[in-house]
Order: sequence, then structure tokens, then C-alpha cells
Amino acid sequence: MVLSSFRHSRCVFRACHVASDCTVPSTLTHGGISRNPGSGGYRANLWPLWCRYPDQIESDLKIHCHGTDIRWWHRGDRDERGCLKLSSRLLLNLIRGLPEDSEFKTHAAEPFGRGGDWSILKKMTAALHNEVAAYRASKYAGTPHEYEYDVFISPSEARERAEEEAAEEEFHDREFGKLLSIFN
Repeated sequence: MVLSSFRHSRCVFRACHVASDCTVPSTLTHGGISRNPGSGGYRANLWPLWCRYPDQIESDLKIHCHGTDIRWWHRGDRDERGCLKLSSRLLLNLIRGLPEDSEFKTHAAEPFGRGGDWSILKKMTAALHNEVAAYRASKYAGTPHEYEYDVFISPSEARERAEEEAAEEEFHDREFGKLLSIFN
């Protein structure tokens, strides 16, 4: 997909949204803004983000940016003075300034987000809960009033544990198959 003109942004968006991946050339840097000559400017740098996370960006703009509408950027809407309501540069800055608990920062890949993982504050809260609950449970261990508690783990830790369990189970199955073949 070649983007020669951005005047028909809605048509380009539809083509990009239907495609499984965004093939717009980009010079994206950490923080999202790169203004290299010939790169197509801020708008070309914004397309890969928009193609991968359109729902998250749209909802976060409505919630966290005082009702900012992404349609202003697509249509190139202008205010009463003739200035763009939502320029590509402003949109990138709004995205970069989203709070840590926003949908975009939660689901976006590194370096823009956490790839579906919890924020540091949530991880700290879960670790604190796990420590306090384990301490409380240790006080009642072996008594008639034993305390059972829930352990909270982040999505990334849950994925790691699931991968480790799958690898361990595969190892056991493979080794058990070798033992069966030896004794049969």
C-alpha cells in the first residue's frame, strides 16, 4: 500500500484497517515522534500506531483528552480561525501523554505501552496483597481457622508460568515415551 497523498485520509484508513498489517514506511522512534526529511512528516509516523490500535486510541482520546474526536484528524477539520482542530503532531503528543492506565498504553507494544501487562502501580499493589495475605495465612497455619487466600499475578507472569508448565509437561511426556520404548 503506497500513500502518495493524505487528502483522502478516510479511504487510506479503510485500506489500512482492512489489511492485516500496516505497510506504511515509518521512522518511528521512542516516544513516537520523528521528523526526518522525506519521511512524510508526523502523519506518516502516526499511521502504524493508528493501524494497530484504532479502538484503543479512539476511546482514550474521548475519555482522557476531554472529548477529542479522531474524526477531526481524519477529515482535517479546522476551527473558526482556520487552524487544524487536531494536527498529527498534537495527536502524537496526546497519545504519548495518555495516563498509564489507558487502553492504548496497556495494549500497545514496547516502547509505547506494556503489551497487555499491568502498570507498575498494579503490580506493586498485587505484590503487597500477596505478601500480606501470605503472612496472615502463616499465622493461622495448622489451626482450625486456616486462612486461604488468592494470589494475584500479572498477565505477563501468567503467560510465563503457562509457557513453563507447557515446556515441563512436554519434557515429561517425551521422557516418559522414551522410558516406555525402552521397557516395551
